[in-house]
Amino acid sequence: MPTGRRPARRQWNAALAALFALFVLAGLVRAGTAPASAAQAGQPIYGQGTLALVQTGSSFYMFGVDKTDRIWWRQTSGADGTTGWSAWQQLSGSLRGITAVLNSAGLIELYGVNADGNVYRSKQVAPSVAYWTPWTQLSGQMDSIAAIRDYRGRINLFGTSRPWYASWSSSYRRVETAAGSGAFRDWMSFGTSVRSIAATAGPDQRMHIFGVTDSDKVLYKQEVVPGTIEGWRQIGESFISIAASTGGDGRIVVFGTDRSDRLWQMMETAPKSGQWMPPMQIDGSMRSVATGANVVGRVVLVGVNRTGDTFARKLVGEFWTPWSQLVGAL
Repeated sequence: MPTGRRPARRQWNAALAALFALFVLAGLVRAGTAPASAAQAGQPIYGQGTLALVQTGSSFYMFGVDKTDRIWWRQTSGADGTTGWSAWQQLSGSLRGITAVLNSAGLIELYGVNADGNVYRSKQVAPSVAYWTPWTQLSGQMDSIAAIRDYRGRINLFGTSRPWYASWSSSYRRVETAAGSGAFRDWMSFGTSVRSIAATAGPDQRMHIFGVTDSDKVLYKQEVVPGTIEGWRQIGESFISIAASTGGDGRIVVFGTDRSDRLWQMMETAPKSGQWMPPMQIDGSMRSVATGANVVGRVVLVGVNRTGDTFARKLVGEFWTPWSQLVGAL
């Protein structure tokens, strides 16, 4: 067996890895105006989830990605969040993960990643109008993405990435240059070992960010004062996906699914405390969940199971209403 060429091959591979890392940090990706097709459909990417939920005041909008990376949306006829859902309607493009956020003008903005890790953006053309701008590609390559609006009205994007040459995932953050500008600063490192990420704003508009590590641990960061975010700390374990929202009482609620599709809930001990009750299993078997609060502050939870069926429920006091199955599979 020849052995003389191995050192040169290792040096060449190391040089390629270093060059690729520079491209990732610089945000050099292929140009495009619409999400590409799912070229790597068999490769698992642990995104924030296949569902996104956003409340506009008059109704909820739900966005979903199915098993073939097609993108869908639906909305409610009222603001309760559990009833009156329309049928699914398809959006153009192909994504692996999706998130939604209201911008400073009250328009829904969508961000997603496709199977190649490219990041895309679309937004609502006008309030209460269910039409969307064409997808535009942003710089950087991510495996999952989350979005939140900060106290200045700027959209903050959080992403995770695990390049082919790395043995762990890392998290990143980029911030809109000004509220409503649609322009973003470069991606900046936000900590290592996070493969899935979610974010919500507390009652005082401070950001709260949650991550799931490569070993399924649940991590948490909070904006301790406006503009200053603390380091990651562990608050739980055994999640593979994560979602978070803030209820009418000011407490943040975190939801996660595990590798057996079991559903878990973690609730803040008191508003603005940044301390958490132990994880508690709640009924249901879900592949992915998304959450938000309705107009009266009740937490709404939506989920999709492995067969694509979608469900919704809400938290009334300390108790959950039964799951309601929604019409149409994802």
